[in-house]
Amino acid sequence: MATILGVLLNAESPATTAVFTTLRTGRAQRDAIWAAAEHILDDRMKELFEAILLVVRTTERTRADIAHGHWGILRDHENVVTWISSKDHAIHNARALNGAWPREGHAFLLDKTFVYTLDDFEETYEQIEFTWRLLFDFLTLHRSETTKSGLSGLAGDELYSHLINEPRVQEARTRLDRRQNRKR
Repeated sequence: MATILGVLLNAESPATTAVFTTLRTGRAQRDAIWAAAEHILDDRMKELFEAILLVVRTTERTRADIAHGHWGILRDHENVVTWISSKDHAIHNARALNGAWPREGHAFLLDKTFVYTLDDFEETYEQIEFTWRLLFDFLTLHRSETTKSGLSGLAGDELYSHLINEPRVQEARTRLDRRQNRKR
């Protein structure tokens, strides 16, 4: 995300990315990037970039779940792992350690626990890699209408069409349109 801001601002100073990386939440970082984008990008590129940021947000959530949850194993099932959010894990432990063992026992945890397979992790990796490629192509388009992206091999209007018509970007655009319609 720091790279995106640096490219949008055409910043050569490391101070830009240093300041940006002090923003700890994805929301604060996206807000900072969007504030810059609104003043730099034309309407066509803003529409594309807003949708791309929504794709990024979805990917960030998935990554955050993996990074910040609590994991467990099922001894009888070697190809799966269990996951529970830190919040739910902490609620259960605090109740138990404060002597208020819940009547439902571990049922609270079972209702909040999810099972992941290797395929789930591979899908998450693909989502993260896709998002990186999407951002790389967007930054290539932003920097030059004539430079071909090393990832897509496209440039200019072809690269724009490739990005704006990408199914995940289309889905994000649909979600953004629904939000706008609800506000009216």
